[in-house]
Amino acid sequence: MISNPGNSLCKPLEYYKNTRTIECEDIKQLFDISDLAYLWKRQIFDESHDMVDEYANGWTIDPEYIKANYPKEYYRIHSDGSIDIELTLYFKPQSYFYMGLMVSGIILIICARYLYGDWKKKKQID
Repeated sequence: MISNPGNSLCKPLEYYKNTRTIECEDIKQLFDISDLAYLWKRQIFDESHDMVDEYANGWTIDPEYIKANYPKEYYRIHSDGSIDIELTLYFKPQSYFYMGLMVSGIILIICARYLYGDWKKKKQID
């Protein structure tokens, strides 16, 4: 969850005009090192996840759970008792992919350095 809901740099998508749902436009970036932090973050609302219409994801979010388990800077309460929260949905296997790319890149650099050093040593002997 993000603290101070409604203060983000969210650019809402247009296809949710007639609902109370706001989905933000994706920021087009290839990789952000902070994405790896999601590997160690606690998943919330995992128990309330359901499949909707046999293809989509849906979550039931209990406002009382939010109020009981999170500080007030993570949500905004309205006069009718409803709350606004801002959530980040993240596909966790994406972090595993990024970690694999980093490990593969490091191993590639180590192997290239070793082969270059071996080639240079053979060249000096000849």
